[in-house]
Amino acid sequence: MPSWTLKPFKLPKDLVFKKLGQQGLKRTHYLTFHKDNAAKKYYQDFIQNLEEEFGALEA
Repeated sequence: MPSWTLKPFKLPKDLVFKKLGQQGLKRTHYLTFHKDNAAKKYYQDFIQNLEEEFGALEA
């Protein structure tokens, strides 16, 4: 499980994160949604969280 998914939670001090391999495990993430939903606040909040974590998203 990526460590960024757990950032919002209070974690035990003895929990240790380890990389898988020298470079870690990397993958491309995609987000799709219907254009009618683009203005909904919860979509905008979700997109903002992704951008804060991964950088600006391409349209």
